[in-house]
Amino acid sequence: MLLKSNFIRFLSELLGTFLLVITGTGAIIINEEYNGILGNVGISLAFGLIIMAAILLLGKISGAQINPAVSIGLLLSGKLSGKEALYFIAGQLLGACLASFILWLIFPENQTLGATFPNAGTFNSFIIEFSITAMLMLIILRINIVFGANKFIFASIIGTTIGFLAFSAGPYTGASMNPARSIAPALFSDDPTWIWLYTLAPVSGACFGVLCFHFIFRKNEQTTK
Repeated sequence: MLLKSNFIRFLSELLGTFLLVITGTGAIIINEEYNGILGNVGISLAFGLIIMAAILLLGKISGAQINPAVSIGLLLSGKLSGKEALYFIAGQLLGACLASFILWLIFPENQTLGATFPNAGTFNSFIIEFSITAMLMLIILRINIVFGANKFIFASIIGTTIGFLAFSAGPYTGASMNPARSIAPALFSDDPTWIWLYTLAPVSGACFGVLCFHFIFRKNEQTTK
């Protein structure tokens, strides 16, 4: 029964990450192919709105984490077991790769397929990705406590947060915050150069966000009891 439950959540994470990548990176590709028709605002909205939709659609099944960095952060915080995290991350990576494969079939001439690049320079881009992922992780943990029972409010806040971070950091790093979202298009565009940055920075940022949550909120709650 547990195996069946984990497999269903694996499929949920696969679908959620597929929707994220095909919508978000698809928006980037369309923006490139059609002379900037969407712009940074349109691309940011695409990412934010698809996150909202994914949480509302899949939140009750797997939590709609759709991000290996978030899953690792939840593992560190004790909200996921190691086995659950493996199922989730496997689904996320597979869903992202499936989405990038389909986009590659549709846009075979596109050179990047919505991949992320450190336009701000290697060090600055690492710090930006680290910081925005830490903020995202901290907000997820806090909002889950306050509004976790109300999926619409939770989805709206997280979607708005991702949309705002994508708008702010997108021109500099692509605002990945998500290894799966960056790994898949990098593989299918045959440019894996920056996979290390877009894996290490979000994962370490998410872990830092968990630590911040623990020291800022959990210790404060213990002090006030």
